[in-house]
Amino acid sequence: VLNPNIFLDTHNNLIINFPDQGIYDIEIFDIIGKQIIDHYSKHIENKIPLNNFNSGIYTLRIKNKDLVYTEKILIN
Repeated sequence: VLNPNIFLDTHNNLIINFPDQGIYDIEIFDIIGKQIIDHYSKHIENKIPLNNFNSGIYTLRIKNKDLVYTEKILIN
C-alpha cells in the first residue's frame, strides 16, 4: 500500500513523506486536468513549492512501479 504522509506547510510548500525509499513520480493537476508539476523523486522526504500557483483545488497523483495514489489538495 502506498500511503504517504502529505501536508501543506505555512509557506505553501507541499510536504510528502514516503514510508519507504523508492522511485516516485509526483504529479499535480489543476481543476481542468492540466498537469502543472511532474517531479521524479528517490527521496523519502520531499518539499515542492506551490506558492506560484493560484488558490484552488488540485489533484495530486503519486505513482511508483506498482501502485498509484491520488488525493485532492487545497492551495490557499
